Amino acid sequence: MRALAGRQEPCINQSGVGISQGDSIFTPLISEMEGKSVLLEGKVAVVTGSGQGLGRGIALRLASEGAAVAVLDIDGEYAKATAEDIRKRGGKSFPLTMDVSKVAEIQPALDRVVKELGALDVWVNNVGVLQTKAMLELSEEDWDQVVGTNAKGTFFCLQAAARWMEKQGEGVIINITSGQRARPMATHYASSKMAVDSMTKCAALAMAPYNVRVNAIDPGLVLDTPMLRKMDDDRARTLGLKPGEATQKWIESIPLGRMGTLDEIAALVVLFGLQGRSIYYRADYCRDGRV
Repeated sequence: MRALAGRQEPCINQSGVGISQGDSIFTPLISEMEGKSVLLEGKVAVVTGSGQGLGRGIALRLASEGAAVAVLDIDGEYAKATAEDIRKRGGKSFPLTMDVSKVAEIQPALDRVVKELGALDVWVNNVGVLQTKAMLELSEEDWDQVVGTNAKGTFFCLQAAARWMEKQGEGVIINITSGQRARPMATHYASSKMAVDSMTKCAALAMAPYNVRVNAIDPGLVLDTPMLRKMDDDRARTLGLKPGEATQKWIESIPLGRMGTLDEIAALVVLFGLQGRSIYYRADYCRDGRV
C-alpha cells in the first residue's frame, strides 16, 4: 500500500497477506462485509469494461451489495448479458455501449446513467486493452490504441465523474491499474498503466477537498479472465511457448503460489466504495502476491 496522505508511505505486500488470508489488515472489515448484501444499498455504480472478465465480476459484486449498476462496454452484447445477469439475480442494472477512447461519448454516457439511475456514487475505471509486441516493432497505431484506451480513456472518464461528484459533494472513483513493472513485450501497455497510477495520485489530491476519494487497485494476475488467456496465447505465439506454459511460469513467480480471484478484487472495490466508512483517498493496492 502506498497511501499518500502527506504523512506516511508504508509498503505492504497486500496479496502476501491477502483479503482471503487470516492475518490481513482488512480482515475485520471484509469479515463484516461477508454475509451482508446491502452495504451499497441505494448507491449507483458505473463499471467500464464490465461486459466480461474482471469488470463483469466487479459489476456483479457491486450489485450483490445493493448498488444499482450501469454496465458500460464497447461490446453492446456483452454489456447486455452482464446487465441481464444482474437483473435475474434481483439487482438493478442497465447496459450502455461506449468506447472510452472517444471522449465525445463519455459525458453523454454519464448523463444517461444519472437519468436512468438517479445518481452517481461510485465510478470504476476498469476498461483496458493489452497487446503483446516488442518495443522496436510498435507502430503509432499500436500506441494510440492501447494508450488511447488505458490512459486517455481513463483520464476523461475520471474527469467527467469527478466533475459530477464535486457538485454532489461526495463520491468514489476507482482506477484499475497494473503496477509499475517493466514490460519489454508491452511497453505501450506498461506506460499507459503507469500513467493511470500517476493520474490517480494527482486526482486524489485535487478532489480530496470535495469529499471525492480516488483510489487505484493493481489486481495483478486474475484467474480465468479473457485478458489472462490473451496474455498466455500471445506469449505462446511470440515466444514459442506451449499453451498454458506462460501462465504456469507467472504462477511460480507469485509467493503465494496462486493468482487472485475475481471476487477477491471485487471485494476490495466494495471496500473502497463504502462512502463514509473509508478514509482512503489515494491508496494503491497490489493483489498478485509480488513485492
